[in-house]
Amino acid sequence: MAYTIPEIFHQKFATNIEAAIQQTSSVLDSTVTPFNFDGKSKSILIGTTIDWADATDGRMAQTNIGEYNATQRWVVTEKVMVPVAPALDEWDESLLDEITSPGSDIINAITYGYNRIKEKKIISCIESAVSIGANAPTSTEAFPSANIIAAGNDGLTFAKVAQIVRLAREQNVNPAELTWVISPKDEEYLIASVAEVRSKDYTKVAPIEGGSVVGSRWMGFTWIISNQLTTDTTAHTVNTLVYGKQAIRFNFGSRKSAIETRPDRNGAIQFRSSARMGGARAQDKGVFIVKNKYATIA
Repeated sequence: MAYTIPEIFHQKFATNIEAAIQQTSSVLDSTVTPFNFDGKSKSILIGTTIDWADATDGRMAQTNIGEYNATQRWVVTEKVMVPVAPALDEWDESLLDEITSPGSDIINAITYGYNRIKEKKIISCIESAVSIGANAPTSTEAFPSANIIAAGNDGLTFAKVAQIVRLAREQNVNPAELTWVISPKDEEYLIASVAEVRSKDYTKVAPIEGGSVVGSRWMGFTWIISNQLTTDTTAHTVNTLVYGKQAIRFNFGSRKSAIETRPDRNGAIQFRSSARMGGARAQDKGVFIVKNKYATIA
C-alpha cells in the first residue's frame, strides 16, 4: 500500500512557509512600490511631461488641445521555484511533524532562498530592459545609457557620488528620496579610501560612526548593502544601484508549497515550493547604475 501523507502535514507545511515568508523580507522589499496582481503581466501607464506657460491668447480665447501621448510599460511576472526539491526516505515519516513546524531548518532554508531570489528579481527589474507595447508586452526598451556611470579604474569614489547628486538634480529628482544599494566591497572601499565618508572634517557627524554606512544618510542618500548585486568577474566590476521607491513597481506575487510522495522513488517524500514575481521601472529619471572596479570581485 502506498504511503499517504496525512492532510494535517500538507496544511502545516504550506501555512508555515507562507507565515515565515510574510514575517521576513529581503533588504530591498521596502525600497520598491508594491504592484500586486494576479496573472502574468499588467501595464503601467507612463505619461508625458505637461508644462505651463503664460496665458497670452486674450479673454475667452479658444482652448488649444493636444493628444496626451501616454505609453505603456509592463510588469511581467516569472515563475521561480526550488529547483532541487528536498526529500525524505519513506521510512522517515516520523520526521514530518518536526520538519513542517514553524522555525524548522527546512522552512527557514526555503524562506531564506525565497528572499534571495526575490532580491535578485528586484535588482533585475531595476537594471534590465523594460517590456513595452500598446496592448501587450511585445518589445523592450533598454536601460538609458546616460544613466550608467562607467567604472573607470576606481571603486565607489566621492566623485561618483557627487556626479549622481548632480544628475539626479538635473532630472528634477531630490537625492534625499533615493536609495543607493551597494555591495560589501563598496562599503569596504568607502571606509578605507574615501576620507569624506569617515571624517568629521567633511560632515558634522562621520557617516561610519556606527561602523557602517548602512543606516546613515550620507550625501542625502539612504544606503543599503546587498549581496545579490550584478558582478562581472572578468571585468572585476560590480553594479551599484540608485533609485527612488516610486520609480520601481514590483509584484510580490503568490506562492505554492506542497508535500508529495514519489512512487517512482520508492515512496520518497518531497517538499516543493514555487512562486510568481516580477517588476519593472515605472520611470527612468532618477534611476542610475554606478559601476565600480576592484582588483578582486566575488
